[in-house]
Amino acid sequence: RAVAIFPAYSEAFHNRGNALARLGRREEAAESFRSCLRFDPGHAGAAANLRTLEAGLPLAPARRRL
Repeated sequence: RAVAIFPAYSEAFHNRGNALARLGRREEAAESFRSCLRFDPGHAGAAANLRTLEAGLPLAPARRRL
């Protein structure tokens, strides 16, 4: 919804990319990170996450369940 309201909201694309990556939807996550970088080329988190996905590595270790 955030992107529908403000299409240039880079942080929404970053957060969406993180969520998609955790769901295993790597291609969609990478595209979301690219969109983030299109609006905010200096976004270090999106750039790092995109490099990680492109290298075929997991974005983050699995979270422990309590």
